[in-house]
Amino acid sequence: YHLRGLMYHGENHFTSTYIDKNQHMWYHDGMGTGRNHEYQGSLHTTSNNKIIHSHRKQICTTIYCKV
Repeated sequence: YHLRGLMYHGENHFTSTYIDKNQHMWYHDGMGTGRNHEYQGSLHTTSNNKIIHSHRKQICTTIYCKV
């Protein structure tokens, strides 16, 4: 299984981060980014604290895919 998605919650609002097959992280907030995703860096070089907390929100769900 590989980590493919993270969901965050805070301030009565959800956001997400998608992790592509190259382990690049892409942030999405429909209210803030619209249809666009913002590149957040590589999963391998991102600190655990930055994974747990994103844009003043805390992680609430992880999504794994079987490879």
